[in-house]
Amino acid sequence: MVKQCGLFSGALMLVAGSCLFNPVTVSADTLGVGAGTMGWYYDTTGTIRSGGDPIDIADDLGIGDDLGLTIFAYLEHPIPVLPNGKLRYSDINLVDFGAVNTTLKNVDFDGNVSTDLDLSHADLILYYEVLDNVVSLDVGVQVKIFDGQLIIRQTDTAAGSSNTKIVKEEIDEFVPMLYGAAEIALPPSLAFGVEASAMSIGDNTLYDVSAKGSMRIAFLHAELGYRVLSADLDDVNDIAVDAELKGPYLSLGLVF
Repeated sequence: MVKQCGLFSGALMLVAGSCLFNPVTVSADTLGVGAGTMGWYYDTTGTIRSGGDPIDIADDLGIGDDLGLTIFAYLEHPIPVLPNGKLRYSDINLVDFGAVNTTLKNVDFDGNVSTDLDLSHADLILYYEVLDNVVSLDVGVQVKIFDGQLIIRQTDTAAGSSNTKIVKEEIDEFVPMLYGAAEIALPPSLAFGVEASAMSIGDNTLYDVSAKGSMRIAFLHAELGYRVLSADLDDVNDIAVDAELKGPYLSLGLVF
């Protein structure tokens, strides 16, 4: 994955500059704190490739629908110069069985394989509220920090012997991205909005987009939405990845 991004530093300067020149419009009116959890039921599609024919994630590796869990917390405050903050952690661990007949990382697979694709990651988001009325608008920067791995293993136990072929790669990169969110509030307690982060450099593209509807009753916040996480990366430890996770989610949290 991409370790540095010129857009990241440029976006940070742009957002910080807008804060300095117009400090009244980039902060919350009151202190706000929230935390919760989200269940995301996603379908996984795409390919991985390194030195041979592409390996289809669904058809060849057998990876399909799964449930991922996310925990999150955020802090908003009325101090104009300082950005608001949000922290999320998504547990995405795909384990399944399939059959592969191609070369990956100089390993020739020619039979049944087991796959462990761990795309778990943390999101650190720093943002300013440029609108905070019936229509709210947040802009800022985000860092997506991956802490996972890819393991593809084939074990041949024919004729009483055991011959294992394996590819194991750590996925422990960070990706800086641009961040934005917009929401329309409908009295008395409904809201509809979108949240998105994206990075694109050369042949590498990564985006994380959600469309959602939410309801707040006292301190309880419930959200129903649809999330798409897409990665088209030319070089992840010499592996080309073109993958997409998408599906509905339900989020429950407490806000104060």
